[in-house]
Amino acid sequence: APKVNLVADWSPRTTVGIHFLDSLALSRILPKDATPLVDIGTGAGFPGLVQAILTPERRVTLVEPITKRASFLQQVIVEAKLKNCTIENGRSTSLPLLPGHIVVARAVLPPDAWVVEGSRLIDSEGWVVLMTAQPPEPSTLKAAQEAGLTKLTEDAVELPFARVPRTNTLFQRTRS
Repeated sequence: APKVNLVADWSPRTTVGIHFLDSLALSRILPKDATPLVDIGTGAGFPGLVQAILTPERRVTLVEPITKRASFLQQVIVEAKLKNCTIENGRSTSLPLLPGHIVVARAVLPPDAWVVEGSRLIDSEGWVVLMTAQPPEPSTLKAAQEAGLTKLTEDAVELPFARVPRTNTLFQRTRS
């Protein structure tokens, strides 16, 4: 079978210690209702696939531009019998407005660019999640504000096992 490169470091310690735990930590800041989540550039399904398993009442869309990865993820969704998860083979730039959705991307764009792109995808009922190693830089907060976003909450954690810092920041469209 051909090899599909899903993550840069495929060691079990990295996969569990960083990718899975990082995806789980996201739950700490997400709205508690069944708000749909869209994971842009999901790669191996982090964090969207983990969130779909964790919260079966939440609809999750995994957006992945690389066809081999999208095919792999489709197979995982079928094998795991996930009824709340779908795959979109494409890029965020081809997506329509996602009213009332949570949009998240993990290491797809630089933080300043991600908050602008995330803002483009949501309406006043949506949220943008920024997943970074450190709290957002002032330039990122400024870019978010200029894109019409307000920071709602920031959650900093150190992932066990890997002992690496992570900060998840939740933004929402500024209400006029």
